[in-house]
Amino acid sequence: MKLVSVKYVIVGVALVCTSLLTKTIIASPLSLDTVPVEQREDFIKFYMTGNGASANLYALDLCEAVSFVREKKGNYFRINFSYANLSRANLRKTYLVRAYLVRANLSRAYLAFADLSFANLSGANLSKAILINANLSGANLSGADLSGANLSGADLYGADLIGANLTGVKGYAV
Repeated sequence: MKLVSVKYVIVGVALVCTSLLTKTIIASPLSLDTVPVEQREDFIKFYMTGNGASANLYALDLCEAVSFVREKKGNYFRINFSYANLSRANLRKTYLVRAYLVRANLSRAYLAFADLSFANLSGANLSKAILINANLSGANLSGADLSGANLSGADLYGADLIGANLTGVKGYAV
C-alpha cells in the first residue's frame, strides 16, 4: 500500500501521524523538545517508519526511538541509517542487528553495548566512536573509518575489516 500523503502533527508531547489514504492515526509518547527544529522532519520520519536513510540526526539521543521502532516493527525489521548523519548520536545499548548503516557518519557516536551484529557498516565513518563492549560479530566494516575509535571489549568475531582504517584504534590489537 502506498501512502498518498502523510501529515505529522505534534499534540502536546505526543506525535500523531495521519494518512489521508488510510485515515489512520498513530499516537506515541514522543517528545520533540530536545530535537532541533531543522532535524524534526528527519527524526519523525525515522520514528514512524524505521527509515533514517540520508537523515540528519546529528547529536541526538536515539535510544528510545530505535527501541520504539523495534517494538513496533519487530526484531527482524532492518533499520536503515545508510548515508545518515549520526555524528555524536547516542545509540548506547541499541539493537541494530542487521541494520543498514552504509556510508553513515557515526563519528564520535556513542555505541557502547550496542548490538550491531551482522550490520552493514561498509564505508561508514566511525572515527573516534565509542564502541566499548559493542557486538560487531559478523558485521561488514569493509572500507570503514575506525580511526581513533574505542573498541575495548568489542566482539569483532567474523567481522569484515577489509580496507578499514584502524589507525589509533583503542582496545583492539591490529
